Amino acid sequence: MKVAYFSPLPPERSGVADYSALLLPALARRVELVVPRRGHTRPPRGTDVALYHVGNDPEAHGWIVDALRRRPGVVVLHEFVLHHLVAGITVGRRDAAGYLDAMEREAGVVGRMLAHGVLDNRVPPVWETRPEDFPLAGEILARAEALVVHSRYVE
Repeated sequence: MKVAYFSPLPPERSGVADYSALLLPALARRVELVVPRRGHTRPPRGTDVALYHVGNDPEAHGWIVDALRRRPGVVVLHEFVLHHLVAGITVGRRDAAGYLDAMEREAGVVGRMLAHGVLDNRVPPVWETRPEDFPLAGEILARAEALVVHSRYVE
């Protein structure tokens, strides 16, 4: 089996990068791995499955979400609350509509109204004040063909 392995890797300062550095040698003994370089979102040719490591840091994981959007696969969800990640890949990329849509998917019209308040600077950023109330994991879960978690809370 040939696996595309999307993850931050050392020397990036990330717990997920450290985790992957420990996991990759053992995994490589069992499957053929293709590890795309950071920022490469196109699925490698000839791979049977893509494995995406998703955490909450938009700098470390934004490109991985971009890759997942191109090709669904197995998601290793390192955190359930992904509000900071989603804010980073929407608001941080000047995609206000993406943030509004994410909040509406999470909490209906109330979520969309709250997001408008944040974007208009009338309400403090939800990712700083109450991200656990709006985890924004929905898109990631919808694109996952299978899900691996490390926490009973997430189960």
